[in-house]
Amino acid sequence: MFRKLICIVLLSVMPHGYGVAAEISIRFEDIGDYALANSPHAKILEKDLDFIRADRDASLRWSNPELLYELEQVKSGSESLREYSVLLEKEFAMPWITTRNRAGWNLRLEAARHTKTAQTWHLLSMLRRGYVELKIYEREMDYLEEFELLMERASKISGARKLEGTISGMEQHLIEMSLLGIRRRIHGIRTEYRTLLAEWKIEMGIPAEDGVRLETEMVFKQKFPDSSLKSVSEKDETADLLGRRLSTEALGKSLQMEKGGLLPSVTITGGYKNAEDTFEGFVVGLKMPIPLLNRNTGQVERVRTEYVKAKMQLDLYQSERRRRIHLLIENAEEKSGLLGRYSEKMEKIDGHIEDLVESYSEGWLTLAGLLEGIEIYTDGIENYFGLLGEYFAAIFELETLTERELVNSALAEGEAIEQ
Repeated sequence: MFRKLICIVLLSVMPHGYGVAAEISIRFEDIGDYALANSPHAKILEKDLDFIRADRDASLRWSNPELLYELEQVKSGSESLREYSVLLEKEFAMPWITTRNRAGWNLRLEAARHTKTAQTWHLLSMLRRGYVELKIYEREMDYLEEFELLMERASKISGARKLEGTISGMEQHLIEMSLLGIRRRIHGIRTEYRTLLAEWKIEMGIPAEDGVRLETEMVFKQKFPDSSLKSVSEKDETADLLGRRLSTEALGKSLQMEKGGLLPSVTITGGYKNAEDTFEGFVVGLKMPIPLLNRNTGQVERVRTEYVKAKMQLDLYQSERRRRIHLLIENAEEKSGLLGRYSEKMEKIDGHIEDLVESYSEGWLTLAGLLEGIEIYTDGIENYFGLLGEYFAAIFELETLTERELVNSALAEGEAIEQ
């Protein structure tokens, strides 16, 4: 009785739905807000920026003064002398060193902020691309599953004809083998879909045990992208370019600082001195390095080399970025033309396949014609959706490089995107 009472109390205090996975509904336009709040990569990017900010503060923080105590005592026979000093010592960087160091760190911090923005664009474009790819897989599975149902109908027709003795068992066997190929494709797409969905959930910050419903029904009509592609320009200033440029400028400030490092700092000492408790006064000292053995030429040359290399890398990146954007636009426009040419045919493909099976059931089409038609249509479905995936891969890479949305919720309504 006591155990039963304990169980009842525990069940009453446990939260409702404990252990039950939730289902999260996400629209295409909500990806950004959800990812920025939950994605582990977004949180890592924020910590990277915090690290640079803390590194800057640590580098620019004033150094602490040092407290020194000196005691001297000497003896000569029965006579002895004793004196002591209490001193404070502080090292001061030269003003031009401090100014250039602060300017360099400010540039690095600003570069880090722009880099974080660019990396966030990359993350969000990747997640948006994943969403669209998942919807492409869903659409392709819908086509093939409809195809599967129609082929099962053809298989039943051949089975009935076999019982009637009008055809051999070989004809039904061939249809079943063709149906096996369709089912294998469906299984392969479903496996890829599950793999991509699992990876996408991790990137979004969705718990593995939770389900996901992708609410936006993408309308893959290829009339919308042309206007957005024409407005893309490789000359647009992006956070990525700004970050790289500011990082290079920061190295330039570091070079100026190292050039001024021939006399980087001075150390000032001051305090109280007492001798034999009879004489007392103050002590003032000045200490500075003498640039005889080390004139900082090695460090200057190292930073100069790093600065020149950074400028060359920036120029190379800008050239590669322009080339890549032009290439992606050309590829996307070509694929858009092909997809636009065949999109209406794909919308009517269910009716064509049904006509194919109907023609076979009525005896207007031979088995060879049916099997050939099956192969042509299944290949066409695979090629069309493969081309669709390649098109959106190019579009979302363009989004990353230009840091602007080229695919938005207008997709769901099949409207033209106007930037």
